[in-house]
Amino acid sequence: MGVVLKKSPWNVRKSHLNLLKYDDSIPLKDWQFTHQEWTVQFKNLLLEHHSVQVIYEALVELGSKISTNPPNYRPTFGRLISARVKIDLRKPLFRGGWWNTRAGGVTWV
Repeated sequence: MGVVLKKSPWNVRKSHLNLLKYDDSIPLKDWQFTHQEWTVQFKNLLLEHHSVQVIYEALVELGSKISTNPPNYRPTFGRLISARVKIDLRKPLFRGGWWNTRAGGVTWV
């Protein structure tokens, strides 16, 4: 069960399903859903963006970092950088942004 809870949210029929461990000592009316752990994937990263500092700055916008894969922020060929983040559900979801490049341009990440 721990693996199932750790990998949530799950995609079920094109909807996100978030699972939480139930605690029957807390009345249902007292449950508050303010934060959720999500896996964020960084796509279209230029090589210059594969650094601890750049990914950390991006994660600050999303929430508190739990872990990253790969831990050194340097994926092997064909892989993404993914991060487990605790996101505040009371704020709008951050869906990407324009990042500056060393050549003076911008790229969508």
